[in-house]
Amino acid sequence: MSDCQEDFKGDSTCSLWDAAISSASDEAMRGELASVRDGNDEMSLPEKLTKEDESKVEGEVVLSMIRDFPIPKKIKLALFGNKSVRAVLIRDTNKMIPLFVLENARISEEEVLEFAKSTTVADAVLREISGKSQWTKNYAVKQAITSNPKTPVDVALRWIKYLEAKHLKQLSKSKSISSVVATQCRKLLEKRQH
Repeated sequence: MSDCQEDFKGDSTCSLWDAAISSASDEAMRGELASVRDGNDEMSLPEKLTKEDESKVEGEVVLSMIRDFPIPKKIKLALFGNKSVRAVLIRDTNKMIPLFVLENARISEEEVLEFAKSTTVADAVLREISGKSQWTKNYAVKQAITSNPKTPVDVALRWIKYLEAKHLKQLSKSKSISSVVATQCRKLLEKRQH
């Protein structure tokens, strides 16, 4: 196992691609992943899963279509899939697939906000969202990150200083978030009132 794989936790200095390739189960998969990364793979994706259109494909249908996809194909789909696909893959059990979803060029701020609010996404997803300035400039994203019980404590603490008093007050009384975060919200609120 490479250092990159051992260190990868969603916020590693290793690139996501390096981590995915180094964690591949065999040489063939490493080659497929490198081909997807370089854009010279020959995998085709069903148009139903890549074309953005108003007739949204239900999550159950998407799940049944992609359940048996190999990891390289899921990663490609995470990068190029439509909104329905992104909504399913953001919860994939392979910890890297959701992070590739966040790299999809068509992901919207509204989707990111939904992911930040979700208690069914991995904490690595919340950490990744909080690390991207194009998303955290949105106040609602900062609020969602700090109030999500799945958000790692260090991440939540980084963003509470940007919250308005009414949201700090709500969080200070919340039983669903870490007591450390709730306590810091109370302290920050007291500090602002003096």
